[in-house]
Amino acid sequence: MQNVAFYLTDFSVYIPENKRSIAQLIQQIQKTGYTTKDEADYTERGIFYAPVEEERSWEEMIEQVVTPVLARCATTGQRIGQIWLVQSSLKLWHERNPVKGLLKKWELEHLPLFTLEEYFCASYHAVLQMAPGFFSLHPDEALLLIVADKGMHPSCRLNDYVMFGDSASACLFTLQGGKHKIWTICNQIDGVVYDDEDHEGLSSLGTTFYLGIRKVFQDVLRKSGIPLEQIRQVIGTNVDQPMWDMVGQICGIPTDRVYQATLSETGHLYSTDVIYNVQHAIQNGLLKPGDYYLTFSLGFGGVYGCALQQVVEEEQGGR
Repeated sequence: MQNVAFYLTDFSVYIPENKRSIAQLIQQIQKTGYTTKDEADYTERGIFYAPVEEERSWEEMIEQVVTPVLARCATTGQRIGQIWLVQSSLKLWHERNPVKGLLKKWELEHLPLFTLEEYFCASYHAVLQMAPGFFSLHPDEALLLIVADKGMHPSCRLNDYVMFGDSASACLFTLQGGKHKIWTICNQIDGVVYDDEDHEGLSSLGTTFYLGIRKVFQDVLRKSGIPLEQIRQVIGTNVDQPMWDMVGQICGIPTDRVYQATLSETGHLYSTDVIYNVQHAIQNGLLKPGDYYLTFSLGFGGVYGCALQQVVEEEQGGR
């Protein structure tokens, strides 16, 4: 097996309890003067609700997921070397440091903070791709990934393709050992940019991006040497049900192994989708120690990521 061999050692996820239906979001958006597709255009693709944060700020959502991870690091003595921050939904966010107060509280102001956004909803796998470079320089330190997105305007909740929900997550990666092993990673970028008014180009992307998904899927299996029969679950982003049904068909993945259990209740959670679905699958008994699973992420503009991961330790009640 060709492998990268580092670990997802700890993670924490926050999903607001409050949810809005497609009908409610469409009504809110139309009141602001924006237009959307009809409710049926979303519900027929398995999308019904999205979590909406009404009390916590963006910074408070981040604190909600980072605090338990930092507390466990303090208990175990695990040092953190860098923090990588991902978001896709906010504008002018770069003028704010959302973790400044949190790091001061934990006496971690010295840690470098790097921001990623170019890969959008495929950022999870971009981070996996880059993490070995970090570990080659800092083998004894952990990498902390923070993902947080909050729609600041009703128009941020829907586009022509998906429904977006508010969410936050924190993942701690280490080289020494952890609960989930990262074996093999593949990323691909189509390398073509389409303007919103280029309908022909967008139509072409919509019909050919399945080839990109199949390629990273096949590359991961080939490089890892693990046959599809040994893959317990395929866990991807919450885009829509017909798309994942098609992915299952073109990749030969049995329907019961394409994880879609959270799509109807949460919609798309940007780069938190993958880790939330991993947590959900564990809590529902579909991933157990020893199981191999694939994670998938898709980003606007033809960005694809896939990784072979393995549960190597029992989760203590999830995160």
